[in-house]
Amino acid sequence: GAGAAEAAVLKLRGVTYYRGAGRVLSGVDLTVRGGEIVVLVGASGAGKTTLLDLVPGFKECDAGSVEVCGVPCTRHTAKALRRYIGWVPQEHGLLEGSLWHNLSYGVPERQHDAERGRVEMAARAAGVDDFADVGSGLESLAAGPGAGLSGGQAARVLVARALARNPRLLLLDEPSAALDSQAESSLLQNLRRHVRATQCGCLMVAHRLQAARLADRVVVLGAGGSVIQVGSHDELYARPGLYRSMHDLQAS
Repeated sequence: GAGAAEAAVLKLRGVTYYRGAGRVLSGVDLTVRGGEIVVLVGASGAGKTTLLDLVPGFKECDAGSVEVCGVPCTRHTAKALRRYIGWVPQEHGLLEGSLWHNLSYGVPERQHDAERGRVEMAARAAGVDDFADVGSGLESLAAGPGAGLSGGQAARVLVARALARNPRLLLLDEPSAALDSQAESSLLQNLRRHVRATQCGCLMVAHRLQAARLADRVVVLGAGGSVIQVGSHDELYARPGLYRSMHDLQAS
């Protein structure tokens, strides 16, 4: 059988989801293994964010199943799911206070000293140390009066917070939407290194297709919420289809 490194940390089988009478997702099969990045792309309204919401149990599918680390989500407690999953939603709010306060959120106070190394590694992986004050480091302000982080910096703090929890599965909903092209490239490359090193799995929704170039696999959702293409960037770009037309549209 597959070794631990290749074990599926996320498996969707035949997932269908309705909103009212409208079908948002239709028979979606998708696997994310430890150590790999899978990027989800597709037309606007194709159900990408809805699919992410099904994994931590924010929504329940109408048909099919969602498994995290080999166990159906419905059999995990909410607490266990939160332990397995590092989640970066599109709408994000930072906590008032320092970068450390934000990054160590969810780490019990008694473990702060033991976890400091992991939190600092997460900060480096997400590029937070690029803008932490030289003098005060992670004690510099993240939010509140006088903090003034840009949208892109806030996004990196949230990615670092998710990494600091040492999750088995990372769920990222357009984590680099607020970043410029260079910062996005740096974040994605660091993320890839982190995923390889820790053998967690990563499922990322991306609107800009730069992320797809670094992915192990790209999954394309069509307008009806079903998977219409799967492959690497090079494989998908080599043949006519939605992926290539989306890519060319962005490049023009």
